[in-house]
Amino acid sequence: MRLVTAKQMQDMDQCTIREFGIPGQVLMENAGKGAVDMFIRLFAPDTSTRVGILAGRGNNGGDGFVMARFLANAGIRVTVFLMASLDKVSGDAKINLNLYQALLPHCPHAGLMEIPDEKALASKKMHILHQDLLIDALLAIQENPRGSLSGQMQRQPLPMPRQVMFCIPAMNIRAD
Repeated sequence: MRLVTAKQMQDMDQCTIREFGIPGQVLMENAGKGAVDMFIRLFAPDTSTRVGILAGRGNNGGDGFVMARFLANAGIRVTVFLMASLDKVSGDAKINLNLYQALLPHCPHAGLMEIPDEKALASKKMHILHQDLLIDALLAIQENPRGSLSGQMQRQPLPMPRQVMFCIPAMNIRAD
C-alpha cells in the first residue's frame, strides 16, 4: 500500500476520471467493494453481527451505501445511519443511496435511519451505540469535520462500538 497526501489522492481520482474515462460511480463501487472485502477478512462478521455505517451526504457516504449493499447481500445485519437529510444526498452518492433503498424491501436484515439534525441524533443515538461494529463513512479528504454530527457523537459520554474508519475518521483532524 502506498500512502499519499489528500491533494495527491484528489489528483489521482481526477486523473482516473478525466484521463482514463473511468466514471466516479465505478470508482465508488470498487472502493466500497474493496472495503467490504477487507472488513470481512479483518472482522469476520456473521449473521448475528450488527454493523452500523455512519454515512454522510457526499461521496464518502456514497462509498458507505455501497458497503452497506455488499454487507446486506452477504447476509450481515447492517444499518446505515445517514447523518443528513435524504434530499441533501446528490451525485454518485445519490445513485448508491437509491440502490441501497431499492434493496431494503427485500432484505429484512438491512436498514436505513435518517439523522438530519441534533434532535434526530439525540433520539437515535442508542440505535447507533447498540451496533457491534461501526463503520465511519462520513467525511472524505476534502471535507471539514468541524461542527459535524459525527463530532457530536464522539463527545457523548457513552461507550462507542468498535469503530472502523473508511477514508478519514470524522474527528477534528486533517487528512495529511
